[in-house]
Amino acid sequence: MVKPIKSKKNKEEKNEEMNTEEINTEEVTTGKVELDLNQVKKDKQFNPYAAGEKKETKKVKLTPRKQLKRKKGIENALNRIEKDQVFLEKKQKKMQIKKKWNSLY
Repeated sequence: MVKPIKSKKNKEEKNEEMNTEEINTEEVTTGKVELDLNQVKKDKQFNPYAAGEKKETKKVKLTPRKQLKRKKGIENALNRIEKDQVFLEKKQKKMQIKKKWNSLY
């Protein structure tokens, strides 16, 4: 009779493989930070942007037109926040008035 081949590994075999992998990992040192090559590979697999090299971009000086646009955007955002707060306050006052009237009747 032919014995079937084991497809599952024993716990001991798995532990031995884990230990050999830990020993075989090479560590890369860059400055003060130590990186594990296996961890770097995993990060690159899950994050496609990490796979490519990052290019250094220079900070572009804003033109007067772009400065005005940015300033307007910030002002509009602040105005929207204030509008929301005023709207909520008015709504709360209306609800209080309704509760008072409902309690009277």
